[in-house]
Amino acid sequence: MTTFPVSASTLSETALGNFIKDTYQLAANFSCKLYRTGLNHTYFITDGQTTYVIRVYCYNWRTKTEIQEELRLLNQLKNNNLSVSFPIADKNGIVIQDIQAPEGLRHVVLFSFAKGVTKFAL
Repeated sequence: MTTFPVSASTLSETALGNFIKDTYQLAANFSCKLYRTGLNHTYFITDGQTTYVIRVYCYNWRTKTEIQEELRLLNQLKNNNLSVSFPIADKNGIVIQDIQAPEGLRHVVLFSFAKGVTKFAL
């Protein structure tokens, strides 16, 4: 049987949640759920009171420099008192995590959860 390479994988909610809990020193009672897949994959991690958003960038879609500029813009908007979701640094001050997925290196960023109204039920 031939094994085909992967061009896009969906990461395990449990494994990603544990990685984020360890990397950001979140309490053990946080649970991670896949919200949607697309150009980026979006997960929510919550303990029922506090919610964060995990963005897993697609393989080879954005360079690390492009992601850094996106995050710089979001921080600038936040610093000018606009209500936006913003990146959160880990326990070592790192904002962009690199993980090895089946298709190759992917970037992961933890964001604050921006409350608002959505057309979609959670």
